[in-house]
Amino acid sequence: MANIRVFWAQFYRTLSSASRVPVVTADTLLVNSYNVIAINKPYGIASHDNPGIGYNCHSIYRELNLDDDSQPVYPSHVLDRNCTGILIGSKDKEVSERIQKSFINGKIYQRYWAITVGIPKAIKGTIDIPIVEDKTLKRVKLKLQDEGASKQEIAYKYGGRVRLASTNYKVLSKSEIGCALIEFETKTYYKKQIRVHAADALGCPVLGDHQYSSKKIGRNQGVIAINLLALFFRPHDLLTIM
Repeated sequence: MANIRVFWAQFYRTLSSASRVPVVTADTLLVNSYNVIAINKPYGIASHDNPGIGYNCHSIYRELNLDDDSQPVYPSHVLDRNCTGILIGSKDKEVSERIQKSFINGKIYQRYWAITVGIPKAIKGTIDIPIVEDKTLKRVKLKLQDEGASKQEIAYKYGGRVRLASTNYKVLSKSEIGCALIEFETKTYYKKQIRVHAADALGCPVLGDHQYSSKKIGRNQGVIAINLLALFFRPHDLLTIM
């Protein structure tokens, strides 16, 4: 137990130091060609430029001289504020919308790395469990679909939409203190899909994700340890996007 607390404390201090270094670095801009802009989104930065959010990814675009009022960058997908990794957008609204549809239609594969509290029993596998919005709670929460129930029954029970969700996973390494580094790959595109599948299907919540974890260890830990590492297009799908 003491070792786990030390691990959490060290991990938290490492990522918290990000607030004391420049947000925009030489590694921030990944791609700026063929009407596509990709940045490496830092931890703690919101994807959208909504009122009251403060510094966000559009602030980064402006610092990179990519975004202005006359020609903004249109985001094609989002990452949670406390996640890091590749964020794609375009200054061409139609291109951005085509990329977004490609995410939704499963034409873009997403590969993530995440640190989990707990180690899966099987070192690799596929999770094919639909996700539903539970609107019976004060705060809408995603959960796995009840086994054997139809989409109509689940939608009626919880008042939310049911979405198919498929996640491949592979344990890359594991520690003596009960944590694992896992590679997740998704073809379906649904918010918080990895967090729900990790916590509810594998029983191994992502480090720092207390919305989908009842574990008491590291309750003060605020970092969600997920990084979007890579995106994959099939060549003929890429042509339809551009």
